[in-house]
Amino acid sequence: MSTEVTEARLPTRKGDEPLGDRESRAPKWEGGAHTGADADGPTLSARTRTRAVGLLRLAQDAGGVGSECETGLSAQKLEIVHLAKSADVAAQALPVVVLDAGTRIDEARAVLLDLKKTAPGCRVLVCAAGLDTDRMNELVGAGASDVARYPVTADALARKLDRVLRRGR
Repeated sequence: MSTEVTEARLPTRKGDEPLGDRESRAPKWEGGAHTGADADGPTLSARTRTRAVGLLRLAQDAGGVGSECETGLSAQKLEIVHLAKSADVAAQALPVVVLDAGTRIDEARAVLLDLKKTAPGCRVLVCAAGLDTDRMNELVGAGASDVARYPVTADALARKLDRVLRRGR
């Protein structure tokens, strides 16, 4: 029945949250996806880089990694770094890249083979449409760490990315 014992046993409602008004306690939103190191924006910190995911689009097909999917990944604390070409992967030194291939599976296979040479430590998750078992095996044989079928959803993609990130540690 002691007040001191009760306070020691039960945590306060807010725990270690700082005191102050709502605005000062709210986490700072940095606007979602950002494009990595450039003249307009900051470079990724070492801590952020561990949860950074490159996004290389070969196609803008329906069912691919769209803005809704990117927002969902950002909400799950995965930092999206947009890449214009496969050569950018090695320059950014990202642990994982999502290759949104759409129906361009042969082009994706060529990019995977190129990335094996230019960025050997990077793991690649390929999102593609119209996959059968043989095509999936071709992509994995070319260097894909995992493959996701269209339509791509943020929650399914985030689970696959978490698995790929865990395997790389």
